Amino acid sequence: MSESSGSLLNEQKMLEVPRGRGTGAPLAFNATPIYDAINQIDQVRRATAVTSPDLMATFNLAMHTTSKLISLIELEKSYAEASLRESKSVAILDRADALLAARNMKSTADLREAVVNLDPDVVAAKERVDKLTTMLSFFTNTYYELREALYSTKKICDIYLKLPNDPNTGGERQ
Repeated sequence: MSESSGSLLNEQKMLEVPRGRGTGAPLAFNATPIYDAINQIDQVRRATAVTSPDLMATFNLAMHTTSKLISLIELEKSYAEASLRESKSVAILDRADALLAARNMKSTADLREAVVNLDPDVVAAKERVDKLTTMLSFFTNTYYELREALYSTKKICDIYLKLPNDPNTGGERQ
């Protein structure tokens, strides 16, 4: 994924998850089942006994895929948070005093914090944490959305299966 694109998907429709440590290529994850299921959520309102099993299978596969993706993002986010802590420590220990001395400023907690916030390694690590946090939030919410679509489809399917046997709808008992 290019830094300027801002897109989560590359040309091959693979989701690119940034590495938490900032080293190596982003992880490519096939998110096609997730995006296919998201595009089918609207079909729940038109679900029938015939279409419900396919929709439920689609949502179930997407939930499974999303769950794996969430785990992957959580792992990379923990690496990114560790990298951010390390970058801050290095900036304080190795760079803050030298930069402040070069500017003829006395080292105080506020000035060291300002140096840390401007350090390029800290900024890059913070951006990785923010990106992974956003991705985690999006896919966690997507998981719940897919779960609700699955449950709604299941309820519709259950209604269709009960109708012929329901005395309240004129159906006969078997």
